[in-house]
Amino acid sequence: MVISKFQARHGAVAYSPSGAAITWDTTAAINEETMTGISEVKDITVTLPETAVESVALLGNKVQTVGINQRAPPALTGMMSGTHQLRALSATSIGNYKFEGTLVLTGDEQFIDVLGLDAGIAINTNTDQRYAIGNLASATGAWAKKLLGCMRIFLNNGSEDMSVGMSNLWVTNIGAIKPTGSDGHFEIDFSCECLPQDGAIEWKI
Repeated sequence: MVISKFQARHGAVAYSPSGAAITWDTTAAINEETMTGISEVKDITVTLPETAVESVALLGNKVQTVGINQRAPPALTGMMSGTHQLRALSATSIGNYKFEGTLVLTGDEQFIDVLGLDAGIAINTNTDQRYAIGNLASATGAWAKKLLGCMRIFLNNGSEDMSVGMSNLWVTNIGAIKPTGSDGHFEIDFSCECLPQDGAIEWKI
């Protein structure tokens, strides 16, 4: 059997700024929604919502017999027989979707929405645009590390495809601007998050 896998060249990242809302529906896949592609992405990490559990030790113990998995007293059955202290698992609230990436720093402004900068001011009769971080009076929002409309990662190897889409994102970090070496290119890291109900993962079936 040939395993259909995705390689780095099969991935594409795109975004939609907060001012260009997407109307999600069941007639279009995540990858079919109109967004602006980003070609200068080096590395990305998409972290799906996670939750943690802890074991809560309870008073007393109970005999467990071999049988169908059942944790409802008085009948405790499972894979193994024995006498065990009563316990329960307690789960924390589920976390957020997280999207982290490294952009190759270019000489244009195509990453302004992704980096969460403010609206900026014109310099030298519009030959330059100057941006701020943390501008509370910014026209783009109450905080210049602002809401980003949507982001997605789309993987397509020609036979299979999958997408992860996230909306109502907060840009949480604009990383250091740094070179990869004395003769290498400059790059900048970024990260953003959204609530679990504002993201989805989608596979072709």
